[in-house]
Amino acid sequence: MLWCTVGLAGTALRTGSLVSLRQSSARWTRRTPRLQSSVPGSTDARDDALHPLLTRTGVCRDYAHLGVALCRALGIPARYAAVYAPGLSPMDFHAVFEAAIDGRWYVFDGTRLAPRRSLTRIASGRDAADTAFLTPLSAVVGSVQHDVTVTADPDLPVDDRNAPVPLA
Repeated sequence: MLWCTVGLAGTALRTGSLVSLRQSSARWTRRTPRLQSSVPGSTDARDDALHPLLTRTGVCRDYAHLGVALCRALGIPARYAAVYAPGLSPMDFHAVFEAAIDGRWYVFDGTRLAPRRSLTRIASGRDAADTAFLTPLSAVVGSVQHDVTVTADPDLPVDDRNAPVPLA
């Protein structure tokens, strides 16, 4: 499966077209079994980026890592992005990836669970380790209750899957 994906995307990359890359990815997606997104407990910190591809399960972090790995294997600059996604139900933190195509960064969401135009960047990095929400350096870390209030327009944008979207 991985080589099929790399082969299709590689063909699109040689044409130098974002549209070709998107079309090749769509063809591959239609020919392979549907990925199951948001399957809590399907992966853990020991799993690599290929795990969600091989098992067809994962959470947003897994699909973001997979997207970054595939792009980098093709020589496409890619980075992991931690975002806030008002389009999720319930609203929550989310992981996506960005790829640099034709000199611009575009956001991709492997789960397709939130409209890309509604995403708010929290952090970007090489992978999830660079964008951790909390990194304990020593001692015991206890949880503290935090209340966050977010107001989102109830009419979130519809995500046109064919349009390139830069992450704000």
